[in-house]
Amino acid sequence: MQPDPILNQTLVQGKSVIDAWNSRDKSLIFSLYSTDFVREDLGTNRQYDVAAVSQMLDLYWTAFPDLQFSLKDEISGKQGKTVLVWKAKGTHQGPFMNIPATNRPIEFYGISILHVKDGKIIKVLYSWDEASMLRQMGLLPNLR
Repeated sequence: MQPDPILNQTLVQGKSVIDAWNSRDKSLIFSLYSTDFVREDLGTNRQYDVAAVSQMLDLYWTAFPDLQFSLKDEISGKQGKTVLVWKAKGTHQGPFMNIPATNRPIEFYGISILHVKDGKIIKVLYSWDEASMLRQMGLLPNLR
């Protein structure tokens, strides 16, 4: 299957966005993004620049050293927009949100809307199931 032309713009050295995030190589990850890139968390209405995303990566990689992403679906649209539906899996092995390691496995879904211009990601809108992750860590009650 031939990759979508819009997704081709997000490839660097043959790596997809998901592959780059799984590499844990910040230089590879940030080579996909423009220098004035903005990441917006739709759940918290917060925006992050490249420096804030770098700090966030350190936080997540410390808390979930085996964290891996897999692509579940993608929708490519007009005007350089692509929607990625992804799944994250890992084990809570370090402090996260002032919560000591629980050593519990976590698995949750998220959606990212990538805005691409001139072969670089200029903006990402994302949402993920934080409640599911916290529930799996034993911090929220089950709903059933």
